[in-house]
Amino acid sequence: MLNWFLTKLTDHWEKKCQKKMGGIPLLWVIYKEDEPIPNIYFRLHPMFAGDKVLNESFKTVAEYMRKNYLESKEASNAGNQS
Repeated sequence: MLNWFLTKLTDHWEKKCQKKMGGIPLLWVIYKEDEPIPNIYFRLHPMFAGDKVLNESFKTVAEYMRKNYLESKEASNAGNQS
C-alpha cells in the first residue's frame, strides 16, 4: 500500500514539474549553511536513488564545492567583519 502511494505521489510531482518547469528535475542540491559538514545534500530522483556510482560521484562533487567555494566565501565574510 505504501509503495503504491509513493508511486502515485511521485507521478503527481513529475507531472506538476513538467507543467511548471518544462521538464522533470532529476537532482536537487541543498546547501544548509548553519549545519556542520556534511552540509551539502544531493537529492536524486527516485529512479536514481539506489545508484551507488551516482551517490559516490555526488559526494565527491560536494567535497569539491565545500573546499573550493564555501571556504572562500567564509574567508571573505570574516575579512568584511573585521
